[in-house]
Amino acid sequence: MKYLQKKHSISVVYEFLKDGINYTYQSNAGQNTYSYKYEDIGSETTEHESKNTYYYNTFISTMVIGIILLFYRIYSGVNMYSYLFLLASATLCALYHVTKINFTLLSTNTHSDLVILHGKDHDVILNKIRDMRRSYLRNRYYVHDKNNSQEVEARKFGWLMDEQIITEDEYKRSMLLLYESENSVETKTIQ
Repeated sequence: MKYLQKKHSISVVYEFLKDGINYTYQSNAGQNTYSYKYEDIGSETTEHESKNTYYYNTFISTMVIGIILLFYRIYSGVNMYSYLFLLASATLCALYHVTKINFTLLSTNTHSDLVILHGKDHDVILNKIRDMRRSYLRNRYYVHDKNNSQEVEARKFGWLMDEQIITEDEYKRSMLLLYESENSVETKTIQ
């Protein structure tokens, strides 16, 4: 399943696979494609806002020039077209606010963080990533591996609980089963 997000000069494509995500980020600076395994995607998100500082700086500059020319016109009576600078500053102010881009960063262990643009599919994509990640990690790691030591298994189930893949009750059940299986093995070897 693929999702495409586009905002101004930025486009992002998410392709959901069985064991991960192919992610393509394209902007004026170029295009990058990354592959993420669900194990590498974190659960932490941060909200950001990208602003075009060129429009802001030009808006401030033209507004200051327009105000200076307006005062010069008031005191000297010479028409210096201050209204053109003030009109330009208002236009640049509007462009500055229109070109803001809000996005969510989803943490990863590799490459760069996943960018999810705010818009109509933001929540759908974020929930899809979380659901696919949760389902994959649960199916892959929420099993007792008899080849691992008890300590490794305990850390694994603790990690699953920390990542909210399993509930606290499921963690407690897993730990009970883990200790029961360890004790039953010891009992069998003693007899």
